[in-house]
Amino acid sequence: MSIERQYSLVCVKQHFKRISGVSVSEAAVESGVHPELIDRFIRLGLIDPIEKDEIANEWILESESLPLIHKIIRLRDELGINYIGVGVVLDLLSRIDRLELRIRELEKVALPAGN
Repeated sequence: MSIERQYSLVCVKQHFKRISGVSVSEAAVESGVHPELIDRFIRLGLIDPIEKDEIANEWILESESLPLIHKIIRLRDELGINYIGVGVVLDLLSRIDRLELRIRELEKVALPAGN
């Protein structure tokens, strides 16, 4: 994608490379939901887009967002958790993952291999 801007004396052309990811439309097809639902997840702060595709006028998501979308849908549909609760659950799950990783790191330091 390139944008050309005209200034009084010079013509400046900027080239932008699309970061690898998936569009909201592609994520919706992959997840089996309507694109507006994924836009809602973005507005609620459940998913963070990486950039906006100005030409297609839609957000671009990291490919790793797809499992997160599935998790959000599962928490909502199977457990009946509202979207605010989903945000809390996702935050707590992330904290647990970080704590478990830290525990494993500390165990490696405290218990050298072979003991």
